[in-house]
Amino acid sequence: MDVFLIQIILLMASALNMSTLAFDGGVDSSYNELHSRQLSIAMITKMIHMAVLAGDVLLARAYVDLASLGNSEVVALISRSVQHLVTGETMQMTAASEQRCSMEYYMKKTYNKTAALISNSCQAVSINSRGFDVSV
Repeated sequence: MDVFLIQIILLMASALNMSTLAFDGGVDSSYNELHSRQLSIAMITKMIHMAVLAGDVLLARAYVDLASLGNSEVVALISRSVQHLVTGETMQMTAASEQRCSMEYYMKKTYNKTAALISNSCQAVSINSRGFDVSV
């Protein structure tokens, strides 16, 4: 398998992960700013929108690179990863404080936010490696 294809998948997985981190950072920053400087709701909303747009750009770029591989099975795997990421983010944003202390909750959230992306990315590399000598 061409090392370039592996790099595309790994970079795309990193971009997907960063797209959620951009949103987290924007929300956390906005929340802290609101309390420390009493920023207006309009300013907070603008900061959150910018964080979301930055994440959207990273997500779109990742899918452009993914589409360049020309493999629908890989696209389906990575799309499931995005679904898991959204589920994990939703879990994190909506969990009650006592729920966050549960190991079962933590494991499920961590699977959705991190492990599914790693697992599906490894599967995508494996699928693209079929028929190629992958010895390093």
